[in-house]
Amino acid sequence: MMTNRAQQNLRLFGLAIVAALFSGTPIPYWMDLIRPELLLLIVLWLTLHNEKHNVLTIAWIAGLTMDAFHGSILGENALGYVAIAYLMRRYYQRIRAFPTLHQTLVIFVFLVIEEFIVFWIDGLTGRPLTIWTRWLETVSTAALWPWACRYIPIWIKRPML
Repeated sequence: MMTNRAQQNLRLFGLAIVAALFSGTPIPYWMDLIRPELLLLIVLWLTLHNEKHNVLTIAWIAGLTMDAFHGSILGENALGYVAIAYLMRRYYQRIRAFPTLHQTLVIFVFLVIEEFIVFWIDGLTGRPLTIWTRWLETVSTAALWPWACRYIPIWIKRPML
C-alpha cells in the first residue's frame, strides 16, 4: 500500500508527464503561438509550495525535456527554468504571502526573465527570433497561474480510488 506522500508524488509526476506531452503535441500554428508552458507552471508551483524537493534538479530535468520537445539547443530552456526556479526558491516566503493576483504578476516577471534568457541564448548561437509573438506564450502561461494555484493542489491531494 502506498503512503499518502507517495501517492501525491506519483500524481505530481503524472501531471508533469501530461504537461510535457501537451507541449510536444502538434497543434495549428495560431494555437501554438499562445500555447502555455504547463511544465514550467508545474515546476514553479512545486517550487513555491514544497520545501522538501530539490526543485533545481527538477527544473533542470524539466528544462532538458522541453529542449528535447522543442528541438532547441540542449540546455537552453534548462538554464531558464533553473534561473527562475532559483528566484522562486529564494523569495518563496514573500511570494506565498501575496494574494493570487500579485503572485500572477510576479510569475509574469519570472516568465519574462526566462524568455529573455532563451532569447539571449538564441542570439548568441545565431538563431535570433525577433518576432513579437514569442512573448505570447509568456502571457498565456502567466494567465494560467490562478488556475494552477486553485486546481493543482486539489488534484494532487484527492484520495486514490
